[in-house]
Amino acid sequence: MRSPKIFAAALFWVLFFVLSLSAFAQTTDELYNRAVNKYFLGQNDEAVSLLNQALQMEPSNDRARTLLQEIQKESGKLPITTTVAPLPPVQTTTTLVPTKIKIKPLPEEITPNLIELRTKIKIAHKIFMQAEKDYAAGDDLKAKDNFLRVLEILPYHEGSKKYLEKLAAVIPSAEAVTKIVTQEIIPTTPVVEKKNGVLFVLLVALSGLFSLLILFFFGRVIQLWWRSKHTYCNECGAGNSTDAEFCKKCGNRLKFTDLTEEQKTWFGRFSWAKNPFTLNIIPDTFAGHQAEIAMIIEKLNTLSGHILVIGGLGTGKTMLLQWLERNLKNKFETIYIMRPASRPDEFIDLVSATLARKTNRTHKYTIYDFQELCKKYKRNILLLIDEAHEFNEEFEQFLRTLGDLPNIFLIMGGLPQVREKLKRDLPALFDRIIESILLGALTFDETKELIQKRITNAGGSGLGPFSGAAIKKIFDLSFGIPRGILKICDWAVTQSVRNKKTNIDISDIEVYSVEVRHEIKPELGNE
Repeated sequence: MRSPKIFAAALFWVLFFVLSLSAFAQTTDELYNRAVNKYFLGQNDEAVSLLNQALQMEPSNDRARTLLQEIQKESGKLPITTTVAPLPPVQTTTTLVPTKIKIKPLPEEITPNLIELRTKIKIAHKIFMQAEKDYAAGDDLKAKDNFLRVLEILPYHEGSKKYLEKLAAVIPSAEAVTKIVTQEIIPTTPVVEKKNGVLFVLLVALSGLFSLLILFFFGRVIQLWWRSKHTYCNECGAGNSTDAEFCKKCGNRLKFTDLTEEQKTWFGRFSWAKNPFTLNIIPDTFAGHQAEIAMIIEKLNTLSGHILVIGGLGTGKTMLLQWLERNLKNKFETIYIMRPASRPDEFIDLVSATLARKTNRTHKYTIYDFQELCKKYKRNILLLIDEAHEFNEEFEQFLRTLGDLPNIFLIMGGLPQVREKLKRDLPALFDRIIESILLGALTFDETKELIQKRITNAGGSGLGPFSGAAIKKIFDLSFGIPRGILKICDWAVTQSVRNKKTNIDISDIEVYSVEVRHEIKPELGNE
């Protein structure tokens, strides 16, 4: 378990996050400077907000309190008790309408008394308005002088700077203009605001990353805890209780004994990671029965009714149903049921949970709820029910009702006698079956295909230790029944491991016919 590493990583990011917050915290001086800049730009509401933040951090900050009172007086929120000195006369006969001019804050070290500063701003504005009129009238020299007067009062005045840039092209000999224009002036966007903007973006990015790490950490912990309470099937992926020996969905064996050293050595010669010839159901190794599969696909394409698959013991009914479940998912919502439920409500809960994509079946559906759920479902539903010879009358009645829904189709698998049982005892369900398919034995080529697929699934290649003659003998002794083929192969491998023999030929298989097998041909139609 990687919990210590995950915990260490999470702790690192927590510390990093805390240190980042302390590094990015704004000081009262920075807040004051930003407030001054907002006030000069006419953005009084934002200036008041910044000053309030500074006073919350440092209640004794006299500069912030004084500026806040001045702004409140100016906006009429406090009575004005300070008399402002009268403005000096300006040589103009035109009534000037003041406009809002974008200006720059003075550096903190040269910030004057607020009353004097406001007076200077008003004087500079009137001069600037006269300079604009001179510029519009074509009197470049007079306009230049007035813009220079503005910059003498407010060296940070951006509007005058832009006009002087234009005049510099018209009056290139004006060295004073060029000097003032080219001198380093505080940029339009205050440096402190640019800095804080970058820090804010970084803070948001780091906060998002930290949140993702926290979610990943807790998600991983929950996942590990959940997996510790369940055992997952390697074949179908279904979750089972930790003490389960077989998968509740597909019947695959969940617990295996460890390989002995002899088995590991022998299997290693053929790159096998496990014994290929166990009786576990492995749909990926399904071989043969291509004609039967084609018939099933044809009937499903026409959506014409239900299908019954019958066959003797070990002929591959379960393997076929699980292979169909995996390979028809693109056309249907396929659900494999390993055997009929003892009560219909158990069946309803299983199918409902699958359709609703819920892992725990806490909601109990009635037959009517279930019918509505299936009707509203957007895909056709294909139920693959194994061990159909175990149907009882109660389950058959429910299944018949279910099968009458327009988007539900059934493929039922069972022993050969199930056909006669349905016909005799459950005629209503039997009447809805449009095709009965009998699974027979595999051919010799299909026998080779089954052995090869099993070896490939275990990590090997080809036919492994088996000679062609040995496989022919296996086919003869098993009569092409898949379960018989696997049993003979497993016995032959076990004997070869014990005898440390690395090839399996016909003589080894003949020993099986003498020591183990009874010379009775299995009846495909009987148990």
